[in-house]
Amino acid sequence: MYNEFMEYMMPTLVTVLAAVLTALAGFAISYINKKKTALEATTDSATAKKYIDMVSKTITDSVQMVNQTYTDELKKAGTFTQENQKEAFKKCYDNVINLLSTEAMNYLKSITTDVNGYLTTQIEAEVNKNK
Repeated sequence: MYNEFMEYMMPTLVTVLAAVLTALAGFAISYINKKKTALEATTDSATAKKYIDMVSKTITDSVQMVNQTYTDELKKAGTFTQENQKEAFKKCYDNVINLLSTEAMNYLKSITTDVNGYLTTQIEAEVNKNK
């Protein structure tokens, strides 16, 4: 009885959960963009703007690279599982960390207390934007 119920309800629950996550991602992207705009508006320093743009471009490029070299192939094969999603995120995050200069990382540390959280949020926002 329980198995029949789960077989019947699972597709519905997945659809509802996907819709909720999409809506939350939209709010997160909007919030992040507002914060970025506010930060850029209050920053007179060309150096700060340079690092904000550098981080943003590095994340965008890394997400696109992982999509092209890893994610797209798994999606075509129908094997893009949650484990693969985690692996794709890790590949992207590691690439961002490797590409950002020491100066850019130091700048991030000066504007946020949680660089990992900041980069994670930015990567997830870029992934959602590219869907």
